[in-house]
Amino acid sequence: MKVIRIENIVVDEDSLFLREGYNNDAVERYAEMYLAGKTKPIVVSKIGADKYKLVDGFHRVKACKKIDQKKIDAEIIDVDERDAFARAVEENLKHGIILTKPERQRALQHLMLKDGRRQTEIAKIFGVVKSTVSGWVKEDKVLESSLNEQTNTSVVNEVLEEKMKVKE
Repeated sequence: MKVIRIENIVVDEDSLFLREGYNNDAVERYAEMYLAGKTKPIVVSKIGADKYKLVDGFHRVKACKKIDQKKIDAEIIDVDERDAFARAVEENLKHGIILTKPERQRALQHLMLKDGRRQTEIAKIFGVVKSTVSGWVKEDKVLESSLNEQTNTSVVNEVLEEKMKVKE
């Protein structure tokens, strides 16, 4: 655990913020907590000399800025962008505001389509069984369609590779 300056935190809402928007009640609750002297560490990854990318704690950082707090307790982790997103999902499931269905679906799409994770791995991240993830995939027509498209492309590529081998 380390205390870091708020000004040294890079907040990238496009890549790691799982929420549809900020929850003002949560920001207020965290602000009150910090004013009362209680802390809840954020999670960051180091990206340079005294620069950190926020992985988890968007509402807490916003609360600190609101009350003009200059420093915050942080857990510093060593992860790449792919694992940072998975960690953000895991952390959000442990505390605070429950992910809404659209937020969960966006996280699922990101983990499967952008990060290339399999359903078994995603089940571990979400703390559920694989059949639950399979159900989520079936509910999500965009995700299901994209996965079918990827499967069809993979099959075509395999057939073409086989034909090339035969010609040689």
